[in-house]
Amino acid sequence: MLPDNTVLVKDIDTNAILYVARSLTNANAVNLGIINSLVIVLPTSLEHRRKGLLDGVNLEDDLQLYQGRKYVSLRPLPLHLLTGQHRARRALAQLRGKYLFSLEVYFSGQLNRTVDFFDPELKSFIGHELLKCKPENEVYSDAIHEYAFISEINVQTAYQELLMGFETAGVIKLRNYALFKKHAMIFNSLHTAEELDLAMKNALDDLLYKARI
Repeated sequence: MLPDNTVLVKDIDTNAILYVARSLTNANAVNLGIINSLVIVLPTSLEHRRKGLLDGVNLEDDLQLYQGRKYVSLRPLPLHLLTGQHRARRALAQLRGKYLFSLEVYFSGQLNRTVDFFDPELKSFIGHELLKCKPENEVYSDAIHEYAFISEINVQTAYQELLMGFETAGVIKLRNYALFKKHAMIFNSLHTAEELDLAMKNALDDLLYKARI
């Protein structure tokens, strides 16, 4: 997702905006815990749409997504929809969203250990090349041979080196993904800041003792 787009969680029935998310992951995590809600991405990375969508709009206000003939827009939530139920749903989405974003930041920090090169697509290419190899038959792809040649090591060592790095990065990502999903589900079952504070402490304990390898 483009970084300047605006990500919202809205009520499906009323189109009321419940939460302005910090990221798409954050929005989807909040959405999973709020019944009858939907994630919407507004194309505010486009300058002409940004002006039409956000000029004169305070995203902290009670807003509604309005579908016009060509485009959607944001407008004040009609008074008859500004009910106690709406306020409660919006407050819960905002409360959980704050904690879920903190969870995302802490766990994504663990992924820094998987970044050993400036091209994020390289890992996928390495994985593809490793699949071509049959080390039991001494068969290695041309790319693995080239890596070995440039690194001045034998091809068997090159294969093991690349395989270890690829698998280690995968395990780190999968472990963090599992822990993030686990704790996001817990957060989405809670309703108070006190409960979420305790849940965050438990999540950070997991981060310390289970996310690392």
